[in-house]
Amino acid sequence: MARSRALIWGRRLLMGSVGTAGLTYGGFTMWVRSYDQGLAGPPREARVLVDDQGNLLDSDLKVARWRVWLRFVQLAFLYLPLAISYPFMCITPALLHLWQQHLVNILQASGPTFIKLAQWLATRRDLLGPETRAVLSQLFNRVDPHSIEHTRQRITEEFGNPDEVFEWLNPAPLGSGSIAQVHKAKLREGPVVAVKVCHPHVRERIAIDFHVLNSVAKFVDNWYPSIRWMLLPRMAIAWTTHLAQQIDLRIEAENLDYFLQNFEGADTDRFATFPKPVRPYVSSTVLVEEFVDAHTAEDDYLHSLPMDLRTHLAEVGMDTYMKFLLRDNWLHGDLHPGNIMIEKDPPPGKKWPRVFLVDCGLCQNLSPEEKRVSEMVLTGFAKWNDSALTEALWAMGKDGTQREGLDKEKMHATISDVFAYYQPCKGDDAAIVGRLLESMFDVARIHKLQFEPGYTSLLFGVLVQENFVMTLDDKFNIIKRVIPWLAGQGIVSQGMFKNFMNIFPSFMKSEDLKSELGPKLEQQGLLSVEGGNHQTFEEERNKGDMREQYKRGILETTDAK
Repeated sequence: MARSRALIWGRRLLMGSVGTAGLTYGGFTMWVRSYDQGLAGPPREARVLVDDQGNLLDSDLKVARWRVWLRFVQLAFLYLPLAISYPFMCITPALLHLWQQHLVNILQASGPTFIKLAQWLATRRDLLGPETRAVLSQLFNRVDPHSIEHTRQRITEEFGNPDEVFEWLNPAPLGSGSIAQVHKAKLREGPVVAVKVCHPHVRERIAIDFHVLNSVAKFVDNWYPSIRWMLLPRMAIAWTTHLAQQIDLRIEAENLDYFLQNFEGADTDRFATFPKPVRPYVSSTVLVEEFVDAHTAEDDYLHSLPMDLRTHLAEVGMDTYMKFLLRDNWLHGDLHPGNIMIEKDPPPGKKWPRVFLVDCGLCQNLSPEEKRVSEMVLTGFAKWNDSALTEALWAMGKDGTQREGLDKEKMHATISDVFAYYQPCKGDDAAIVGRLLESMFDVARIHKLQFEPGYTSLLFGVLVQENFVMTLDDKFNIIKRVIPWLAGQGIVSQGMFKNFMNIFPSFMKSEDLKSELGPKLEQQGLLSVEGGNHQTFEEERNKGDMREQYKRGILETTDAK
């Protein structure tokens, strides 16, 4: 009798456990499938602004042939001495540093096209090593402003006398980029606004440089087979398309309108927002928009914020980017700390300050294939699946994967080693995504797999977002935050559910394997961690040693983080 009762209670307990697990998993699935379904924006495709030869599709910017040849001569005088001197300047590190600084100065003197080119190449982790990108990244903060006279002249030509349009116009710019600069002003009988004005002759100079750079790319590709893997002509077209979106401020105004439409009704305590264009003050060279009294998302400012606000801002950043990527298929294509602004004070009735994303001239929409591959990347991270991530990265190379010398199996083996190295990290080790993603760029570069431009912008945007989140809260679990968004797209698996619920952590392996793989990967240049929130291999190894010592009772709990 007692045995019979035990069997009955055992069956009830088993059925209850199974039922509870099923209801939990089912409820989780139903919740994430309906996760903000009403927030998807209407579909939109980016304008075609450049033809397949790299020419701007703008009848106002027809370029005379003699001006292109004159620009060739000018650039030859600037860059030929630099190229000839390079072998001699590589003799010592001091001479090489001097040469690099001279390169930066010449790039700056070459005008907005070359400044933007250097900035763009500084993001191409799949093409260039960290040392080269560090040199080029100096151009992010070295753009001289134009005069207030030019600003007033442009406003006069577009909208009339500035003194009749504005009650006051601050002559000192708030900031100056390679294309335009921004002034603070107040409209007559209107609010305080930001006035964005293009630099003198910037559109004409860029149109000429487009011809030059596309011609040079074809020449180098034909005459230097050793670097043909970089696909320079296609890269030049991609970069031309990238820059063309930013030289007409009407496109930025349209993008702002579209973002505001997509986020209409969205809670600003959960998502970022955007400044409103002020019409009719919108033209190709002048854009007046809502002024945002805010701080840029520089590391020093973010570290000064209270911890609860930092965690909130991290959540806002992740949810906004996931909405961009998985719901709206319309992404801000130029995210960096200077374009992420945090209000100084919360609006009336709100607990938290709003996050504004500015400088929306460059945007990106993904083709169905690009969207599928981007979901594969996120799923590979969420499931901790090196095979899925290899397939996704290989797909990002598209036609380039057919080139001679590329070996998918070797690349998979490298990615497997990187995954195995990071597997000792537990599921709550927040910096893991950034470290892995940076290593994936290194894998592509070492195996000479050039990503399609859209994927590069996408991955770089993810990396910027990850760095923003981890600067705010280095304990933030990005994988756990991404899983409901993936599940809302119908991508659900047992492994993702475990990781979300912190059941049976799947990121655990022996520290011995990490110590064995670390030197090998570091020698290959696959652990060149660049983000300020990520440890180097040596720091990671020390961290692992500390965990081992703690397990043996050598260290106190407070020292074993």
